[in-house]
Amino acid sequence: MDRPADLGEFLRTRRARMPPEETSPTAGSSDLGPGLRREEVARRAGLGLTHYICLEEGRHREAPLAVLDAIARVLRLDDGERAHLYRLAQSAEPVPDECAGPGVRQLMGGLKGMPAVALNHRHDVLFWNPLGHALLACHLDRDSPLSARHRPNLSRMLFLDRRTRELYPQWAVEARGVAAGLRLASDEHPRDDRLAALIGELTESDPGFAALWSQPPVRARAFGTRLFRHPVVGCMELAYENVEPPDDPGQQVLVFSAEPDTPSEKALSRLAALPVWPQDPLGRQASLPPAP
Repeated sequence: MDRPADLGEFLRTRRARMPPEETSPTAGSSDLGPGLRREEVARRAGLGLTHYICLEEGRHREAPLAVLDAIARVLRLDDGERAHLYRLAQSAEPVPDECAGPGVRQLMGGLKGMPAVALNHRHDVLFWNPLGHALLACHLDRDSPLSARHRPNLSRMLFLDRRTRELYPQWAVEARGVAAGLRLASDEHPRDDRLAALIGELTESDPGFAALWSQPPVRARAFGTRLFRHPVVGCMELAYENVEPPDDPGQQVLVFSAEPDTPSEKALSRLAALPVWPQDPLGRQASLPPAP
């Protein structure tokens, strides 16, 4: 596949399909085809006209992620088209069949009374122990991380899942940290098309994410505290540690704990004592008891 030529053809066809009412021909313009003019696409995307023309004429082999985001927004690409744009504009790096290693899973399973979740650089959930599932996603299928197609993504959940938003009383703080983490991950994995598609989805679906994405990234702390407003056991303040397994570069294990003899420890103990979350026949979460 000739990526530059295919990219140019893709951009031209998507520009040409823009509704007629959005065209604005200018006298003397050499770009008289259907749809938006190249000048208009460049202006709306905040790009130099020469830069955009080079992309459309196949003279640039790659484009920064921020440029692709802006072009996708102007051309109103859907999720599939956006992912295709990223693949054409960047040589996608191979995506391995990721999973948490057996040693990590055994370690997490042995953390009694401590929620734990294993993530990759996209924040896909590769594994969680029962208490990690109960804390972060009791409304989702506990076995969902076992399927690459249905794995939860903590970043997508934070911005697009109402129940996850309600889990964090300090949601704005969490959102800034997640956006910064994805920004750093995109710098370290510039040709990961799955990561690019996730960022594109969040940018398109949540204006708040788009605003946070434009801010300079700050590397996340490896430890600290987080507040939770759990739908079953109420509010908790938990310490967290972010550990990188030495044999699985790019992965991280997030472990939570409560200070001894505190209301948070009692709430976490109540959460650990609850049975496995029941599912109805359609796979939806059954009604949960209200928080005390």
